[in-house]
Amino acid sequence: MSGLETVGIVLGSIPLVIKALEHYSNGLSTVKQMIKYESVFFDMQVSLAMNVAIFEQSCEELLRGLMLPDNQFCELVDRHKGWDDKELDEKLRYRLGKDYPMYKLSVKQLGKRLDLLRKKLKLKDDLSVGQVFRANSTVC
Repeated sequence: MSGLETVGIVLGSIPLVIKALEHYSNGLSTVKQMIKYESVFFDMQVSLAMNVAIFEQSCEELLRGLMLPDNQFCELVDRHKGWDDKELDEKLRYRLGKDYPMYKLSVKQLGKRLDLLRKKLKLKDDLSVGQVFRANSTVC
């Protein structure tokens, strides 16, 4: 191979190297942005966990006032099952009075948002992290 051919190959590869460096720069910029927003995601996680805790405490307080049997109370609070019971719905309606429609609407809206979040994050039905996501995730 003559020197001229080598120069042609080198000159021909310069645009490829420049393009590769641009892509590297863009990728590095993306990584920097992800690191920057890590704290934002952490704040969102803490906020969500805090709101869930407040909501759960509110539900427990609401249910305590209904004087439910222990097994039904545990089923509702710990296993999140039995909320569609008509008798419970009537008790809640009586306990909340005029605030019942707003309660029902807010719980329905919360359910929709949690379902959307569950789908977007590919979580299980109980909102726990799936096995595949955990294996690839570095954030705890």
